[in-house]
Amino acid sequence: MLALNGNKDLQVIASQNIPGIKSALQKSKVRVKDIKVLEDMNHLFQSCKKCTLAEYGELEETFSPVALKEMTEWLSKYVK
Repeated sequence: MLALNGNKDLQVIASQNIPGIKSALQKSKVRVKDIKVLEDMNHLFQSCKKCTLAEYGELEETFSPVALKEMTEWLSKYVK
């Protein structure tokens, strides 16, 4: 399982979300558990500047290449 959270996410706060994910995964039978907090990313995994909800529509980036790379590398490593 790959869990990603943006550290500038105002809807799902990483510092509150990640501990719950870690706790649930410790109780699970999931063998692969990768959890990452991505720097300067909002809820939509956009590289943000102001990192406000209003900024979502102002950003040209629809999805961060950094987040996409994390997902692609994880899938390449664990999904065959």
